[in-house]
Amino acid sequence: MASLKGKYDFEVKWYPFQLNPNASPEGVKKVDMYCQKFGMSRERAFQMAAQMGQRFKAVGLPFQFTDKGITANTFNSHRLLTYAADKHGLAVQDRLSEELFLNYFGEEKNINNDTVLYDAAVKSGIPADEAKALVADPALHKSETAKEFELGNRMRHFGLTGVPFFIFSAEGSDQKEYLCGAHPPKDMVACIEEVASG
Repeated sequence: MASLKGKYDFEVKWYPFQLNPNASPEGVKKVDMYCQKFGMSRERAFQMAAQMGQRFKAVGLPFQFTDKGITANTFNSHRLLTYAADKHGLAVQDRLSEELFLNYFGEEKNINNDTVLYDAAVKSGIPADEAKALVADPALHKSETAKEFELGNRMRHFGLTGVPFFIFSAEGSDQKEYLCGAHPPKDMVACIEEVASG
């Protein structure tokens, strides 16, 4: 987007998609989850994480993967993200998304932990009283979040099983371009140019 600044105005919205909607709310060790999910040894899981860490480092992002890392159900993180967009705008949602990514990938925090969620929400611009109420009551903004999941659920029927998944569209146009997985910036620029010209 930075390379196209001034040429187009951008709006980024994060839609929820759970890789494992049945994950435990309490969480399990990340390394154990990888071993079980991919049928690999702990040694192989740490090798895979080291390769991922190199990719993060190459683009200037922090990454940690130790025996302490926890992965848990992400519905409450998505609930906060949906609330942020609905009540405070897409810029706050984007900041919250970046903060949750940092918490999970860079700091090995459990992003279903109430304190982690509260701190991330406040740091991103959600007022403390709202963040406290939202984290304390899992029913708040639950139905709105479930509705946001509809797009991901539809895409799952077309074979979507991984993230990131990008949808590019232009205001006033029905044309869409899609990218699944990590891609170099040139691929994203090509999608943007395609929808902008359509």
